[in-house]
Amino acid sequence: MPTPIVTPSPTATASTWQIGTYNAVNDSWTLALDLNDRATWFVKSYDVPQPEKVVSRSGNPRTQGERITNTRYKNRYITLTLLLRSTTTLAAIDTAIHNLEAALSNTPFMLRFAEAQAAQYSYAIVKSWVHSIPQDSLQRLAKVKTGITLVLECEPGLLGDKLYLDNLVVNPGFEAPSGPGVQAFNDPLATINSYTLVAGSAPTVAANVMTIPAAAQVAFGSPAWGALNIWQIRFKWVTGLTANFFAHYTDNSNFLLVQVTGTSLSIDHRIGGVDHTIVSSAPTLTNGNFYWMVFTQFPTVAGTAPNVQATVYNDSAGTFGAVVTNGVVGPVATFDAVTALAGRPNISASGAALQVGGAFSAVHLVSLFGPGAWMFGPIGSPSSISSGAWEQNSANTYPNGPVTSYGAARIDLAPAGTVEGGWFLFAGGASPSGTSAIPIQAAGNVIGWSVASKQAGLSVGAICEILFNEYNTSGTFLRSGGNTTVKGTSWTQYSGTYTTGANCAYISPILHVSDSTPGASANGTVWFDNVQVYNQTTTGQTSMPYCELRFTQSPARLLVSGLVGDMPTPAQAATCAVIALGNGVSNSAMTVNILLGRRNTVSDPWPLAGNILLTSPNCPPTLDSSSYGGWYSQGATATANPSGNLDNYASAFSVLQGIYYAVTRFYSTSVNPTKTTYQIQANETTTGLGPGNAGIVATPSIQAIKASNTWTHGVVGPITLPPFNGGAVRDLTRISVQSGFSWNDAGAPVGTMRANCYAFLPVDASLINLVCGVAASMYTGPNSVFQWLYLDGIAILVTPNTLPPVPTLNIGNMTNFPTTLNGVAIPSAATAVGTVPTNPNNFVELSLASLADPYLTLDPQLKQNGATVNELVCVTADNGVLGAVMPVLCQLAYIPRYLDPR
Repeated sequence: MPTPIVTPSPTATASTWQIGTYNAVNDSWTLALDLNDRATWFVKSYDVPQPEKVVSRSGNPRTQGERITNTRYKNRYITLTLLLRSTTTLAAIDTAIHNLEAALSNTPFMLRFAEAQAAQYSYAIVKSWVHSIPQDSLQRLAKVKTGITLVLECEPGLLGDKLYLDNLVVNPGFEAPSGPGVQAFNDPLATINSYTLVAGSAPTVAANVMTIPAAAQVAFGSPAWGALNIWQIRFKWVTGLTANFFAHYTDNSNFLLVQVTGTSLSIDHRIGGVDHTIVSSAPTLTNGNFYWMVFTQFPTVAGTAPNVQATVYNDSAGTFGAVVTNGVVGPVATFDAVTALAGRPNISASGAALQVGGAFSAVHLVSLFGPGAWMFGPIGSPSSISSGAWEQNSANTYPNGPVTSYGAARIDLAPAGTVEGGWFLFAGGASPSGTSAIPIQAAGNVIGWSVASKQAGLSVGAICEILFNEYNTSGTFLRSGGNTTVKGTSWTQYSGTYTTGANCAYISPILHVSDSTPGASANGTVWFDNVQVYNQTTTGQTSMPYCELRFTQSPARLLVSGLVGDMPTPAQAATCAVIALGNGVSNSAMTVNILLGRRNTVSDPWPLAGNILLTSPNCPPTLDSSSYGGWYSQGATATANPSGNLDNYASAFSVLQGIYYAVTRFYSTSVNPTKTTYQIQANETTTGLGPGNAGIVATPSIQAIKASNTWTHGVVGPITLPPFNGGAVRDLTRISVQSGFSWNDAGAPVGTMRANCYAFLPVDASLINLVCGVAASMYTGPNSVFQWLYLDGIAILVTPNTLPPVPTLNIGNMTNFPTTLNGVAIPSAATAVGTVPTNPNNFVELSLASLADPYLTLDPQLKQNGATVNELVCVTADNGVLGAVMPVLCQLAYIPRYLDPR
């Protein structure tokens, strides 16, 4: 655990001036000589001017003025005038002088100082010095020396204390998608409290079967449900029945419908009262048999009609049986991108009553494509089932964060009965290793937390709170506590602390709402956003700026806010690769690449990573829980050279400004795939005239496809965005850059190219590329292995004039490793070991290499909406090209640099 540097006394009547050394690992200070101890040494005067700023200029003799192309600070010079005295012997004077010279000779060293009654120390890194010690025999006989002058040449920035940027919550802003579907509604149909009657007679329920009368219609779920990963419902078909499953229902003139009769399965889209049958088939259903209807509505690029598909399965004793002959329709695009996403799901029957459910599991279930890492469900035993939702309408997300929020967790309470629901990261009952459960270094750790919340429609007696569940190393539930009310009618940020108890190894925050009075909070809604949890005990910090540093999937956009200081500063980057042993990689050598890039600017961060939608004709999406976002786009059946758009294809100039590597995840079945090309095009939107081409298309990069028959991370670049100067007479807010990839895969069978996700990896500020190799002999067990990789720029800062830092690592839960350096998903730099790669293609044991910048830098001068924000993107890949979707875990630490003493 770091030992924070103590602060000076706010009542001190004299300034502090000390020579010593600083240990960046445990954030500790070692005193070598106190220059103002007020017993032997006295500082009579001092001067700490700001460093001189140097600017680089250029100009044109034909134009007025000069361009300033670069600015930098020269070294700082601190001058001290000292007095030395002794109350004992003349030899003590000589000894004190020798001690001063010995302390000065140990350069580079640290000068720690503080003004009288200051609350914080400042630190200067001394690189060189000159001194003047008058030789006056009368002064010596008087056992005093005056006029001693020190001129210390220092680094330009004055250092503060080591600070951590941490958030142990995975997907804390609820913006990232998931691989597997996120369950949002699972009704065992013990009651019908979760359904609202829209038309006709009320439904009834018996033995977990709900009967919807003919001509009746019910609604359920959340209006925030857009794309649906899975909507599955068990139903009974009888002669004459038409079963209507509305995925989205606004009114009788606007809806998206899956309709099942005894001889037809169709997806219909009604817009403004006009019906559009977008796809249909002719199955044959048997009177009195139960079936399963399964519907998926895929995410899509904004403004593009989503793809939908429906499948009817035979029932096999309450589980999925074989697909009914001709029981599949889609994927196919809806008629528009507006009504296809608006409104809650509805169910209706005509011609006969519709029975749904049964005494089996998941007879009526809805799962979404996010938010990744989070789970939803009842914590207790309410009499109705409420709905979780992934709120992606920024009008309903937290408005006061450091950047625009594009996601929030939402709970829509049922229309009747007692209500309850909660969002959480871990449910217990299994090993938490490798899950989103939050690891604790030791029982008794003090955990700091914060969350933003608002609610509408809750009764006075309703509970809206954050609480914490504790688990041991096996995932056994220990206790629950920390219940804190977060029940505001407008967005409010709440914070507090929670102290873990005995045997605690993991915790899970629970965002919980309940009302035990039937109907009192019917149809109420609660939102949660920007959840933060950090360990105060291990970081030594009682407050933490909002950060987003953990995600279930790579690529991921990372965010750190609240940086302090006046100058960019080197940082320690701790990133983690999680490898599941015994799952296709056991007993084989492995290489893990971690790419971490920081932007040189700041803007809305959302477009830096996302899904690719292939846009050649007939490119259907496919569900795949092992892919980024839970799906991929399949190549066209008519061509082997598909192209793809990104889900940020309409990004404005200011949003994407910078230099990037473009990273894509794609799959080719060609024996000799050829190349991938990144293309960008600028469009200008003119009011009243529609979008128009700004006239420039760029193809800056082409790269060969390195592997076939496997998912591959391809990298092209560097790419400068925007690709051209917008011009002084253009409104740059109305010019957007369209981005896309195309693949030349002519050797592959048509329809076999797949595309999944992309990332704009910024390289204009800092780029970290850590490559970790592990020998086959290291893999012996099924445990999850946490490879924490470190690149420590703080070492450069506190020990200048040294070589770039050696990357270090520690590995936890590996059977054959001599010592388990770190067993859980939290960094422990003090136990890291330095390694040297022997052969990148044949690792003997463990090796770690850095292939890009020697360290990461953070810049406190980058501002967004008045807040200090740094945006980063992380891409983690196994074996460099296999393209597995791996989690992202990160912690950053830095020492701020100031122009003036604190």
